[in-house]
Amino acid sequence: MIFNVFWRDNCKFCQDAKALLEEKKYDFRLFKIGVDVQRDTIRALFPDMKTVPIITLEHNNTTTFIGGFQELQQWINKNG
Repeated sequence: MIFNVFWRDNCKFCQDAKALLEEKKYDFRLFKIGVDVQRDTIRALFPDMKTVPIITLEHNNTTTFIGGFQELQQWINKNG
């Protein structure tokens, strides 16, 4: 199980998501928008998302969309 975090500079919620994942000792990968992944790709993959971070979870060869920081908090509270 690994989380993917699509982020940008100077984003408090991006920093908070990284800190929460570190605190809970979850594995995660960071993808900086505009460097590791292009903005057009993000828009195509997540057309309804207007803010960052954008977080997904890969587990058992399946990718699940989590959402942003608040949704990540909810997922962790529910799933531990």
